[in-house]
Amino acid sequence: MLNKFINTLKSLLFINRYKMNINSRLKLIQSNIDNLEADLSSKLDITPRFSEDLTIQNICESITRLNSKIKDIEFILANVLNMVSLINPEAIGFNSQNHRKKIFKELTAAINFENIIETGTFLGDTTYWISQHSKLPIYTTETNNIYYCISKKRFLILNNQKLFISNLDSRKFLKQIFDANNILNRKVLIYLDSHWDQDLPLLDEINFICAKSVEFVVMIDDFKVPFDEGYGFDDYGGMNVFNLEYIKDCIIKFGLSVFFPALHSSSETGAKRGCVVLTNNPKFEQIILKKVPSLKKNF
Repeated sequence: MLNKFINTLKSLLFINRYKMNINSRLKLIQSNIDNLEADLSSKLDITPRFSEDLTIQNICESITRLNSKIKDIEFILANVLNMVSLINPEAIGFNSQNHRKKIFKELTAAINFENIIETGTFLGDTTYWISQHSKLPIYTTETNNIYYCISKKRFLILNNQKLFISNLDSRKFLKQIFDANNILNRKVLIYLDSHWDQDLPLLDEINFICAKSVEFVVMIDDFKVPFDEGYGFDDYGGMNVFNLEYIKDCIIKFGLSVFFPALHSSSETGAKRGCVVLTNNPKFEQIILKKVPSLKKNF
């Protein structure tokens, strides 16, 4: 019984060291990142939770939670304090894929878009790159609280009055944007990249966009490129593979034209993730065929 009590005391001392470590990290964040602590205060809970019946198992679980919070804080420090990646916009965005960037540039040069919408901000690299190559209003959303706070903080250095970031689920975000920002009957370029883990809003996003009275070009990240296995794509198991079969019903229902990168993956740079480009506008289809050689139509 005495040994068990001594081990419990040792574990409590171990937790106190973690608490001291966390406090020192919080002070570092507060002294280096303006008001980031206020942005995150409601999203990062670093207080250990103990049940009334203090046991070794409860202590170990609390240590695990504290470890997780430390990693969150370290992630914030690494990505917010070190903003070097934002100094050279050509080195970031679109998975650092040069041909993907070429697709974007050719599309925006060929079609007179009026708005750009992005789902899945992540750390804001692609959003930042887009803002450097377009003067259009940009609407983006990120559901992960930590990534949202990081992106929001990074965007402050841009002082871009046409860049708007949200913390909403992509489906709610799209509804809000279409309802509140006069997007209907306008030409819109939409980049869909909010898919992750078990939440796959892609089909809901496509169906919602297609049901609206809007002329669009949609680019979807992490999509399988037929006949080129060098491009990476998302596979969540079962039928949840991001390929043509996955969105076939949407393509047929809404009469979408489908395009893929014309460049072979062996010549692409960066992460070499696949993508697909969709449009509901026959005029856009003809423009892409004539003026966007970075894409090829899927027949």
